[in-house]
Amino acid sequence: MSEKAGSSISIKIGKKAFISSLAILLALLAAAGLLTRVVPAGSYARQEDGGLTTIDIGSFEYIDRPALPVWKWFTAPVEVLASPEGSVVIAIILFFLCIGGAINLLNQCGVFSFIIGRVAARYGAKRYQLIASVVLVLMLMSALTGIMEEAVFIVPLMMPLAASLGMDPLVGLGMSFLTLGFGFAAGLTNPFTIGVAQRVAQVPLFSGLWYRALVFAGVYAVLSSFLIRHARRSDGSALSRGQTPEPAANRRQGAPESQDPRMRRALRWFVGAMAVMLVFSLSSSAVQGLSDLAFPVTTALFLIGGVGSALLSGMGAGEVAKTFGSGIVGMAPGIVLMLLAAGVKHVIASAGILDTIIFTGARIVAGMPRVFAAGMIYLLVLIMNFFIPSASAKSLIMMPILAPLADVVGLNRQIAVLAFQFGDGFSNVIYPTNPITLISLALAGVSYPHWFRQTLGLQLAVLAVTALFLVAAVAIGLGPV
Repeated sequence: MSEKAGSSISIKIGKKAFISSLAILLALLAAAGLLTRVVPAGSYARQEDGGLTTIDIGSFEYIDRPALPVWKWFTAPVEVLASPEGSVVIAIILFFLCIGGAINLLNQCGVFSFIIGRVAARYGAKRYQLIASVVLVLMLMSALTGIMEEAVFIVPLMMPLAASLGMDPLVGLGMSFLTLGFGFAAGLTNPFTIGVAQRVAQVPLFSGLWYRALVFAGVYAVLSSFLIRHARRSDGSALSRGQTPEPAANRRQGAPESQDPRMRRALRWFVGAMAVMLVFSLSSSAVQGLSDLAFPVTTALFLIGGVGSALLSGMGAGEVAKTFGSGIVGMAPGIVLMLLAAGVKHVIASAGILDTIIFTGARIVAGMPRVFAAGMIYLLVLIMNFFIPSASAKSLIMMPILAPLADVVGLNRQIAVLAFQFGDGFSNVIYPTNPITLISLALAGVSYPHWFRQTLGLQLAVLAVTALFLVAAVAIGLGPV
């Protein structure tokens, strides 16, 4: 890796990463606009079922193409704010700005440097063990609770931790963004993929857990091996250049703060807030109704942890406000990236071709043998994930179609849910239409093209592993239990 992480925690969107992401998203907006000129418009009838909006599978019909002039392709990022999804986009923007301010507080008051120093001192000689442990813990948390946006909390912490241990940015992103993304995709009780998809498909909730546990183990082995191998290769490159990885004891951070009782109180406050957030996240995946509150509650708890830690560390109220504001300013360019990413889907939906893409894919799947049909469901969801990053939204749009199609070709609906899970999740960490991807890369100062090149092999490996699990599920007739 040629891009090196700094030793300090950054909550500023990197200029190079921002420009590359901006160019890619503008190109995707234009491509989406051109697609609307080629694909005919169509529509399914929607219906309400127990508070869920689902598709009537037999209701598709072609419709007149809505007028969508070229200039509206590029106003879509603004127009999306007035669409039915506008409130969600605004909520995500506020979330990122608040987190930027809180992270800057934790950085400036010394809590992050103290944590990093302690971990670096303890695991300096066991760096590969640290990678395996962090990946397992965070991946398991994501697989159980469906946390993904929380990568924004962890990226600024893991990047300097990786640097302090002599690792490069890919390892830092791997122990944060990649780990949460793959845990989300290999979900065990993920309420946003497994929960919604199984509910819509009328499969017993969280059934098939034993098989998903095998999938989780396989994906964990691939991801941890990839990161450890990359870390070893980075060490080898450093040695070949005549550089020796610096011992952790020489890189110890936060020693002065460790003697300050105010810093210890600040650390306890932050850890307590994070513990409450973890308990709530675990509870929200098991208690119906709490999942809707997960986003604002976790944001509020992180804010409470950041502001409280800063005050307890000795910061005055004025300094807290100023530091919080500078953190918001550092994250502000991310608003542009999020709006552009949302605009790509808005162009497709406004032109009425989203349902046409689903209908065409479903018609192809219906005439295939079981194994190929399962693979085509995987591929169809993989394609749709480019346009609709939201797992729950995709579940409500696609599962009412995929579940009956599974019946037609002789697949158990559990297998359709499994194919949906695979297609929905892993590509989240490489698709530029996912705003979490772009924000995480920008925070790490890593350009998207560089990230794509470095992780493409990992994506192909996971694609092969999950395809084998899908074939095995068809072979054994994986059922709902």
